[in-house]
Amino acid sequence: MRLSLKLKVNSISTNMGFAQARLLISLIGFALYVQSCNSPNADALYTEAESFQEKREYQKALKMYKKAADAGHSLAMNEIGWMYERGEGVTIDYKIAMEWYQKAADAGCAAAMNNIGFMHDNGEGVKENNREAIKWYKKAYYAGNVNAIYNIGWMYAHGEGVGQNFPRAMEYYQKAAKKGNGSAMNNIAWMYQHGQGVSVDYSKAMKWYNKAAKLGVSDAIFNIGFMYGEGEGVNVDYQKAMEWYQKAAKADNAGAMRNIAWLYQYGLGVNEDDSIAIEWYEKSANLGDAVGQFNLGSMYLNGEGVDVNYPKAMEYFERAANTKYDQAMNYLGWMYEKGLGVSIDYQKAMEWYQMAVDAGNSDGMNNIGWMYQNGEGVTMDFQKAMEWYQRGADAGSVEAMNNIAIMYEKGMGVKKDIKKAKEWNKKAEASEISSN
Repeated sequence: MRLSLKLKVNSISTNMGFAQARLLISLIGFALYVQSCNSPNADALYTEAESFQEKREYQKALKMYKKAADAGHSLAMNEIGWMYERGEGVTIDYKIAMEWYQKAADAGCAAAMNNIGFMHDNGEGVKENNREAIKWYKKAYYAGNVNAIYNIGWMYAHGEGVGQNFPRAMEYYQKAAKKGNGSAMNNIAWMYQHGQGVSVDYSKAMKWYNKAAKLGVSDAIFNIGFMYGEGEGVNVDYQKAMEWYQKAAKADNAGAMRNIAWLYQYGLGVNEDDSIAIEWYEKSANLGDAVGQFNLGSMYLNGEGVDVNYPKAMEYFERAANTKYDQAMNYLGWMYEKGLGVSIDYQKAMEWYQMAVDAGNSDGMNNIGWMYQNGEGVTMDFQKAMEWYQRGADAGSVEAMNNIAIMYEKGMGVKKDIKKAKEWNKKAEASEISSN
């Protein structure tokens, strides 16, 4: 009996993907916003350039920004850097972007200092260097840039360039929030929701999410929906969750689109409708949401709302795997092992399982154990199988726990022990109940 993985779409409340994805979504990345670096000269040129940029007439905007920059306008220099970094009217060129940001920073532009920090933080045109990034963020902070304050908070929250320190992160988020930074408000709420450096306090979390939502922060709008969907500090209310997800989706929040799909797929607060779920998963997937891609792949794999289509399933799993989503890697291993839409290839199966394991996936550990147990692409080895099952069980895999029970029951790689087999079956049952 093989209990390797469950081919089903992950739940809003499981730890397989939603919470991880939400983390990625709700703890917003480093802000790279344009902020005024006032110059006494060339304001008219700058204003004209800004107007062209807003209308997406990028060539005209760039021409006017360069005239303003030649006249010493530091914000114009910053904007030119932005255009080269983002590819607005020009080919993306991080080197040129950095040169213009540096000119602006030398002229005292705090926004440019923040943007230099961002480029070091993300390895854009330079080798990624968190210490250099935080140095520039602090320069921008001391020069009055609000987004830099937020970014320093992020660095402390994640231990990038500094030791992880939630109280310090909260301190900087609070400073940024007082200056009207909605992303900081969202992350203060996140910390209260998850007890990072503070006691869990859903009431305070909801208060801060609402503040951020009023400023249009789509992740905060999304997170309010999540709290209603999970009943965190409020009664579970799928209809209210849907209302908030719909608001966030209108702001192109991919996570909200994915959760709208989930609600339709399982009929939570709405009539169950797999076809509508597919539409929303596609929207989420097209915006690069790894969990949305994975869930869509699962529906094609299982024929939910669509005909079974293994090539399509593999396509979406690969897209999710390319963003390091570990469960997608695990499922790709499964498809190669079973020959679903591809020829059976145990070597590729093992490679994908190993990648999933390297990303911390417990089902991948279980599946490697299965391959050793059955000699699939490797020499049959019950002891190695047991080792992998134990790793998977320690990491929380219910399937691995069940497989350990089978090994004890049959005396495979271990001395036959019915008592231990029953103990492992009970562990698996308890673990499955707690995860539902």
